[in-house]
Amino acid sequence: MDPNTLKMVFGAATFPPVLITFSAANYYPAGNTSTTIQWTVENSASVSIDQGIGTVASSGSASVSGNAVTRTYILTALGLDGQTSTSSITVAWSSGVDPNCPYIGTRWEWAC
Repeated sequence: MDPNTLKMVFGAATFPPVLITFSAANYYPAGNTSTTIQWTVENSASVSIDQGIGTVASSGSASVSGNAVTRTYILTALGLDGQTSTSSITVAWSSGVDPNCPYIGTRWEWAC
């Protein structure tokens, strides 16, 4: 339904998008692996996620991958009243070394 039609029907009522969840299954995946990001938004006319994902359904998931990069994903939801809300998550792929593994040497030596 067109947001302008809703304004005519409901008058001054506003319907900002309500972000319920935006998360990643793993915020620190190792190496060249993938993880899944999930989201749920209510009262939205449209929802999109940057980083090449694009327009998405109000609830869903997407598989994302990388290698030795950090990416911040920004979810933008357009409410039925034309207002936008945003939320972001950051996923940091390691270079294959466990980020919880302590560094123990004078060169690149790891305890695990």
